[in-house]
Amino acid sequence: MAQPNVQYRVERSAFNQADFDEVYKYDKPGTSLRNLIRKVLPTCNRRQVINTAFEFLPVIKWVKEYQKSFLVPDIIGGLTVAILNVPKRWPTRV
Repeated sequence: MAQPNVQYRVERSAFNQADFDEVYKYDKPGTSLRNLIRKVLPTCNRRQVINTAFEFLPVIKWVKEYQKSFLVPDIIGGLTVAILNVPKRWPTRV
């Protein structure tokens, strides 16, 4: 049995990469954190790095000034609140 001679004709526009990306709305992947740090680090000074750390982690600022004598009462208070809130929430969970 002879196989039929199949032909396909394809007509389409030819693209360069920039045109293809624009037509199909390609978003370039973001840069990695490592590359971002390498790019930004030379423009930062020590004070800017410290201020940014305080902005994102405010606990750093108040831990330095925290009085150690408050630690035990704060732990007891936190545990008390946690213990009293557990029974209060149980009926809504069942």
